[in-house]
This record gives sequence, C-alpha cells and structure tokens, in this order.
Amino acid sequence: MTNFIYAKLVLAVFLIFIPVHCGVAQQDVEQVELWSNRVVEAVAQIASEPKVPTYELDYHVDLAAIALGQHARVLDALKLFDRIGLNKDARKREVALMFLADGLSTGDFVEAALAESSKIENENLRGTSFISVAIRQAQRGDFEDAVKLLERIPNQKSRDRAVAQICNEYAEISKFEDAQKLSASIADRNTRMDVLAKIAKRKTMPKILDADYVQAKIDSAKDGVFGSASEAELTFLNHYYRAEVAYESKDTQRFDVEIRAAQMLALTMADNDASLLMLARLLFQANRLDDAKSLYVKLFDKYLARKDSPPAFDFNQMLFGSGQKSDAWIVAYCTPDDELKVLLKQLSERDSLFIVAAPVFGAAIRRSNPEWAEGMYRDARSVKLRAELAVNSLFALAQKD
Repeated sequence: MTNFIYAKLVLAVFLIFIPVHCGVAQQDVEQVELWSNRVVEAVAQIASEPKVPTYELDYHVDLAAIALGQHARVLDALKLFDRIGLNKDARKREVALMFLADGLSTGDFVEAALAESSKIENENLRGTSFISVAIRQAQRGDFEDAVKLLERIPNQKSRDRAVAQICNEYAEISKFEDAQKLSASIADRNTRMDVLAKIAKRKTMPKILDADYVQAKIDSAKDGVFGSASEAELTFLNHYYRAEVAYESKDTQRFDVEIRAAQMLALTMADNDASLLMLARLLFQANRLDDAKSLYVKLFDKYLARKDSPPAFDFNQMLFGSGQKSDAWIVAYCTPDDELKVLLKQLSERDSLFIVAAPVFGAAIRRSNPEWAEGMYRDARSVKLRAELAVNSLFALAQKD
C-alpha cells in the first residue's frame, strides 16, 4: 500500500459519495458483532508487527474507524485506539476520531458523530470532521440539518468547501434554486464561481431521452476518463450512450444492437478497463447477469496476468463498494458461490488485488454469507488481508436492501 493510495483514501472519505444506510437488519446483528471483533483483532495484530510502516498502520486504523462507525460500534473503535497506543499520539488519535465520526454520520448516527467530532481539539481537524458530517446529511437528503451544521465549522475556507459540496448535492437532485441560493454564502469568489458553473452545467445537461443526450454525455466523458479519447473510444461512447437511451426507452432490439457494437469495440482496445466497467454496469442494470459477469472476469484475468500493475478499477467504488450497484456487489450478485470462491482465492493471492478481493468478499457476506467464507477468512495468508476482509464485510453489512 503506497502513500499515494492512502492519500486517495483520505480524500475519498470526505469528497465522494459513500452510500448511506437506514440501519442493520436484525438477522445481521450477530454478523456485525463477529466482524467488528475481527476488525479490532486484525488491526491490533497489524499494529503489533515489528517495523510496520506508519502509513500502512494509519490506513488500517482509519479504515477500521469508518467501518465500526457505520454500525455505531464506538466502544469497539475506542478499544482499538487504546490497544494500539493512540493515546500517546494526540494528533493520530484525533485523525482516527475524525474517521470514526465520518463512519457514524454515514450510518446516520448523527448525534454520535457530532459527539466524537467535538472531542477533537485541533481546530482544522474538528472543522474537517464537521464538514464530513454535514455532507453525509446532505447526501441522505437532510439539507436543513446539513446547513445548520455549517455553523460549527470554525473557519471560512473550510465552510466554503462544505457549502460547495452541499450545493453539488442539491444540483444532483435538480434543486438548482436552492443550490444557487446557498452558493451566495461562499466567501471565496473563485470557489463560488466554480460552484455556479457546475450548477449551470448540471442544469443544462439533457435528460436521457432528449435528442442531444448522447452528444452531451460524450462531451462530458471527454472531460474525464476519456480525456484523450481515440476515434475508436469516441465510437464506443456513441454506441454505449445510445444503448443507455434504448434501455431507458425499453427498445430491446436497439439496445441489443448498440450494446453489442459497443462491446465489440471495447474488446479491441488495449486500454479498455473503463469501457468494460461501463458495459458491465449497464448490462447488470438490464438484467443481463451472465454478460455482466463475463466482462468482470475479463478484467480480473487481465489483472491476474499482470505482476506489478495495480487495478484500474474506480478506486472509491471498489473500496467502499460492497453496497448495491458497486462493482463488487455486482460481481458477487452475478457469480455463483462456487465460482466466487475460486475467483476470490485467485484475487487474494496478490497483494495489489486486495482492493478488489476484499469488497467482493464483503458483498458475498452481505448477499448470502456462503459456507466457504469462514474458511477463507481463517486461512487468509496475511493479517493485512484478514483486516481488509473484515472491514469490507462491515461495509457491506451496513448497506440497506
């Protein structure tokens, strides 16, 4: 695990969408207890290893804090902090509390999240923690509370960041007037203008059945993953978005034509990870489960064939993605248990693929808790893998049906 990936994790926690949930089903309570204990034990064991890199331990501690927080396992988190000696390092403990508060707010345990945030003495960290709580509230549609929480953010720059994120959440559900009104409270002119530009772009984005939808989506893709798109990739995008339109309009024949054309193009591309992921997600949405699974298998085969290259999966989707519609959840849903067992064994043999294997394992626990999962956890070849499997099981169990 590199410093770069750890930095992406920290960024992810505060700036991207982590699915919120509405509590844990009663039948999952025992599983939550089991995997919470395993998270604490595994991370404590990592901390006891000689010469464990600081950034690696921080990664596991902070990820565990989020996962435990999503289930309101505050005592378990605090017990872990004490066991690994965070009481001796005030800043690290406060960072861990920040992640715990974020997990609590993601799980809709808002008062508990605010209580943990209030324990943070460092003004900047406390402000960042309140930002995350406010954003989670906005993500679940509780904008009134999200805006009220802005008063707890101690400095204007941090407050501007939170307001910008809440404005984005308003725009995501087409509440453009509310977004524009709130944006007026942003003190920094550049930040405010950037937010207004994003609102305007979102406001003018065609709906899926509009005539100019396909071209608008292609233009948007060229600003992101397909920034330097080749002619073949642009043709792929054209077929892909036409397939989206066909699916939305229930034109099965047209969908088949467009998705087949897009898939044939994607398979000819050397750098086709993003294209295959897009197709797999759309095929799953269209209930073409075998077709979706086959594309994920092609990606896994590519990664297993590489020795050093890290996976190109959407990092945040996979890491926090044991909930519905994530790549990990789709793979677990589409793949029979016996095939999934073999797949996970292959993926977990490569350190660079823990980031893929662990969320798929968690999704399998949430879906059916297969009999082989216990043995796979027990026989995991390293304590780091056990920690990843346990944490991702908690993430998955936090998701609502």
